[in-house]
Formats: sequence, structure tokens, C-alpha cells
Amino acid sequence: MDGFAGRLRGHPDAVIAAALLAMGLVEALVLAERSGIDRSTAYEVFVSGAITGPFVVNRRGTFERPGVGAQPFSM
Repeated sequence: MDGFAGRLRGHPDAVIAAALLAMGLVEALVLAERSGIDRSTAYEVFVSGAITGPFVVNRRGTFERPGVGAQPFSM
């Protein structure tokens, strides 16, 4: 396999870690919204906190506005 898929094949732990991070982030955003906190405000806290990283920063639009625009990893 060439390209991105070939690189991922050798690093399944990284894929699992990214998926777990995404799931945790989504759960936290839903909990914040149900508590009356705006999704953008909650995401700003996450970006400035300990869990921040390229994945969290670069996927901000996807997590703040799910279903709008191009979705990564669509099947």
C-alpha cells in the first residue's frame, strides 16, 4: 500500500488513539452543550488545555459544526 493508508497499516495504535481522542472530545462537547455551554466556547477551552494538539486544532470546524462541509473519513 502506498500513501497514507500504507503508513497507517504499520501504526494501528495511533489510529486507535486518534479515534479515542475524537470520541472523548465529542462526548465532552455534548455534555457541555447539555449543561448550557456553547459548543464554540467549550472547544476553545479544549484547544487551550492539555488535550490540544494538531488533531484537535485542525478538526475544529468538524467538531464545532458536525454535518456541515466535507467530513473526513467518510465511508
